[in-house]
Amino acid sequence: MSEVTVSADVPTGVTPPSDADLLGGSLRELMAEARRIRDVRYGRRVTFSPKVFIPLTMLCRDRCGYCTFAKPPSRVAAPYLSLEDVLDLARRAALAGCHEALFTLGERPEDRYPAAAAWLDEAGHGSTIEYLAEAARAVRDETGSSPTPMPAPSAKPSSGCSALSPPARG
Repeated sequence: MSEVTVSADVPTGVTPPSDADLLGGSLRELMAEARRIRDVRYGRRVTFSPKVFIPLTMLCRDRCGYCTFAKPPSRVAAPYLSLEDVLDLARRAALAGCHEALFTLGERPEDRYPAAAAWLDEAGHGSTIEYLAEAARAVRDETGSSPTPMPAPSAKPSSGCSALSPPARG
């Protein structure tokens, strides 16, 4: 049998179970201990933030084998959602009680797909991130929903999205 080590961040005042306790108890006992630690650390309150996911584009320059989100241009109606479609989705979500608009998108599809670059050019944007910033501002201004841009990690903060993003957590 392999060794089990408890490495979770255990709250003050809680004695973590020993490896022997974890391996020697029943599943029911293990679950009860997990609930006890959770309750001491976080309490019993469950919070919920209604949100809508807005797939600004499903195109991506990368070819990650595990990704189920990205699609090639031949499998989408248009390279990007139009601003009208973004706002229609955000308005309907706000009416349904959503307070947050979570923008999902692939990484710089304009680098890989000429159709994406052409769409952005026709719409007057130099990049996907510029369009994301415009769409996020429009959703915020039109619906009052909190836009949460989720650009790829390589996106530059100076592109305009940083003003719309929540502050970094320490």
